Amino acid sequence: MIIDLSAEPGGSIPFEFETAPELDEATTRVGKPLAVRGSVRFTDGRADLEGSIEGVLSCNCTRCLTPVDRKIDLRFRDVFVAPEIFVEDAESEISGEDLDVSVIENESLDLAEIVREQILLSLPEQLLCREDCRGICPVCGGDRNSADCDCSKDEVDPRWAGLKGLKF
Repeated sequence: MIIDLSAEPGGSIPFEFETAPELDEATTRVGKPLAVRGSVRFTDGRADLEGSIEGVLSCNCTRCLTPVDRKIDLRFRDVFVAPEIFVEDAESEISGEDLDVSVIENESLDLAEIVREQILLSLPEQLLCREDCRGICPVCGGDRNSADCDCSKDEVDPRWAGLKGLKF
């Protein structure tokens, strides 16, 4: 969904739509479209965007690759400014607030891309199917959560085998 900020300067534009953003299909998928609601308030070359994203994502466990459904109930706020307001001078000092500001391109906002970005930022670095997930065996590739394998834990990578005989 594209919002044209030049059409209603100085006003508030509400939005409500469903989207299924393209994420990394190997690790994260969207089953049913996600519900997005919010509003954009545009004044004096600045757009304040506030909204919420609700739905369910299907992610793979980081250790064993089992699909895990993860409920999303995300609130977000973004600030966009016109290019002429944003200071690009190399000699100017940047405050902490400036790091959270983006530049408006073409006097429009692509809400679908903003939603995609917010989802990616909210995902944890590691998502586990359960707290004590044992992962996949590096030797046979079996799921250690469902069955114990008989692979030797003393097996050494052949590239390091020469170091086994060294005495310290």
